[in-house]
Amino acid sequence: QTPGLSLLGAHSFLMHAHSNATIGLESALRLLLKIFELASRKFANCPQPLIKMSLEGLAEFVKKHSSSVNFDEVRIDITMHCPEEEIGKHRSADASVTARP
Repeated sequence: QTPGLSLLGAHSFLMHAHSNATIGLESALRLLLKIFELASRKFANCPQPLIKMSLEGLAEFVKKHSSSVNFDEVRIDITMHCPEEEIGKHRSADASVTARP
């Protein structure tokens, strides 16, 4: 059973994407879908019922993004912040999303 995902900082991410002319909401929503797909594979066997995923770093990346690289080609990394010996001992786990051109 795949855990639920709580996207912390999603509001900031979407607001910055909306105000950035090189990104826009459509590209931001496509990126969120990509994040959900990656997270569902990455955490498919995670024993925690909830993953609290921070998008704050991604929001800052979007705020400053001005690259000529198409935003849809941005690379995403999802990192779990839980020591291996702690997995399964808590009701939730923390993760973060980072992006790079």
